[in-house]
Amino acid sequence: MEMKDNYILNGDSFNIRELCHAKDQKLFNEIVEHENKVFGEGSVGKWNIKPFAKYGKVFVVLKKGVNYFNQKNFKEKENSETFNRAEKSTASEELVSVIEVLRGFDVETAYIYGVSTVTEYERKGHAEKLLNYVMDYLMKHDIFTVELTVATDNEGAKNLYRKAGFVIVEKLENEDKEIDDTLEKEFKKYFSIMCFLDPTEMHWPYGMKVILTVNKDDMNNPAYGTKENPVPVLKDIGVDESIRDYDKDYDKAYMDSFYRENVIRYLKYKMPKSEFKRRFKNKE
Repeated sequence: MEMKDNYILNGDSFNIRELCHAKDQKLFNEIVEHENKVFGEGSVGKWNIKPFAKYGKVFVVLKKGVNYFNQKNFKEKENSETFNRAEKSTASEELVSVIEVLRGFDVETAYIYGVSTVTEYERKGHAEKLLNYVMDYLMKHDIFTVELTVATDNEGAKNLYRKAGFVIVEKLENEDKEIDDTLEKEFKKYFSIMCFLDPTEMHWPYGMKVILTVNKDDMNNPAYGTKENPVPVLKDIGVDESIRDYDKDYDKAYMDSFYRENVIRYLKYKMPKSEFKRRFKNKE
């Protein structure tokens, strides 16, 4: 389903939307031309832009306007009784900003390939609006980890990403032996880990990387994630090593049973009755 957003800046109208690989060829051509100027060899290129849209996502900010036919004698006709503005004009869309997104085989992870703005529209907040829109879109589609890379000397871009909640997680050496920063979106929420097992059956994962499974409604709900009302964790497994004895993290049957029991006990003992009715009153 196509998402759209509109805003007005300095009297001009702008529209944020996702491009369609089958319908927006003209805009794809404009993006390639724009990115060739901005990124050079790092541009997504004419052969890759449509696959990006078909198998990933391409989001843009467009300036909305009107193109009039017969510009030469438009003013003369405008004052005539037979002039019909609707028939003599057509809507126009001018590229302002663009973001390309790839989704990993791990469906909870996405990678932002490029964020850029046409020169005349830079430093006016368009990229920030588009990035916030894209992050909201990804979260609504169950993607809770977002990565990107940026040149270490690109302070403007790094400030934009930090403002959106990204943090630097590692430094990478590119083909030219230069160092780029890899950033990752950090969701600033508190979580509570439920454990209905004997504590001896699980190592407490201090200093260890873990993957947490939570309810997407809780993650999207601003009422959840505070210190007083943390997001309940329904399943947790170690990334580099099991946090349970006998490598039970990697026993699918065991973890499926663990998850199922946690959900049942959470609904039965932890979720307030009012919240349960709100979520499930119209569901069987």
